Amino acid sequence: MVTGVETVLVDLVVLFTLAGAVAAFAATVVRVPYTIALVLVGLAVSLLGVEFRSGLTPELLGELILSVLVPALLFQGATRIDAARFVENLGTILVLAVVGLPVSVVLLGVAGTVVLGFALPVSLLFAAIVLPTDPVAVLPIFEEVGAPERLAVLVDCESMLNDGVAVVLYAAFLEVSLRAFESGVGPSTPTALGGLLLRLVIGIAVAMAGGVLVGALVGVVVYGVVTVVDDELTTVILSVVLAYGAFLLGETLGVSGVVAVVTAGLFIAEHRTYTTLSADSRLTFRVTWRSIAFVGNTVLFLTIGLVTPFDQLVRFALPIGAAIALVFAARAAVVYPLSELVNRSRLDSVPRPYQHVLVWSGIHVSIPLALVLGLPPAVPAPLAQRLRALVFGVATFTLVVQGLSMAPLLHYLGISTRE
Repeated sequence: MVTGVETVLVDLVVLFTLAGAVAAFAATVVRVPYTIALVLVGLAVSLLGVEFRSGLTPELLGELILSVLVPALLFQGATRIDAARFVENLGTILVLAVVGLPVSVVLLGVAGTVVLGFALPVSLLFAAIVLPTDPVAVLPIFEEVGAPERLAVLVDCESMLNDGVAVVLYAAFLEVSLRAFESGVGPSTPTALGGLLLRLVIGIAVAMAGGVLVGALVGVVVYGVVTVVDDELTTVILSVVLAYGAFLLGETLGVSGVVAVVTAGLFIAEHRTYTTLSADSRLTFRVTWRSIAFVGNTVLFLTIGLVTPFDQLVRFALPIGAAIALVFAARAAVVYPLSELVNRSRLDSVPRPYQHVLVWSGIHVSIPLALVLGLPPAVPAPLAQRLRALVFGVATFTLVVQGLSMAPLLHYLGISTRE
């Protein structure tokens, strides 16, 4: 008799066997980035009709991505950032993430009412779901072609912070949409819109500031214990506590768990070169978290390919094409003007080639899929199905097309250092 746990274990063994084969093939034969290769293989397996029997519902899968995989990937990503570089570019990063994302959500939300036929609350909800960006598929390409460190910091940090802003916007627009479903009336009056705007501004400010405080507080406590103990295995265990503890505490307190875990990771990045930790502890920390991130990426991107609803992608092919164009336009419409604004107000400018890369590196995968898969049952089933098809279509296109063309773009713009 096969139990539910054994079924999941069998699926995991198959997944990792497949992932190992993909990694070897991508590294030695086709030279395709590992994460993109995983998605392509997952899509191929799905097309062949192979089913995994783990029994994960869309809602549970969304929760798994958002609460288990995303904190680990964000924490590991934050720990590898040069903290000094982050501080140097903080103004630009905040403008692009904290100002740029809400503006792009509004632009896409308004355009979606015309092009996609959504009511305004639903269109804003769709925009908040689909617009968060994901650097995981881009940064390995940056490393491979030798992209400038400052460009990598801008792309990485802007993505991590706009994820936090997006979750706040998602919660607000989901609440508004659910009320609209109940009453049949959207928040279209100036008074309602003004009240919503005020709530969003306050909500983003509280979520971001609270997330920073929570992440910093947990980081100080855990790092203090680690430096006293200075044991390799204890360091690993406490770093896991730090990553997930910051995320869960932030979510429990009603602030951004995403920002909290990023702050905790940046705190470790700032202190990773201090001599208070032994060389063995620092090495163990780095190797362990690289392994955790590798496993997380493997599960995430292979699963994306496996669960992509092909029948729905075909059914909604025209709206998906329109959504892809709108998402790209909404990102470009904020990156270029805001970059020019930064250039006029700061000595450290964002060159035009960097702006092109910032627009094209807008790959919308982990957070969008987690949010759309986690839509509550109160959302009408036909609407939830359509939203999932649109988000999966945008995610697949941006990951495969933009991801595969990133290296040629960097070479064309002359901002890569390797042939």
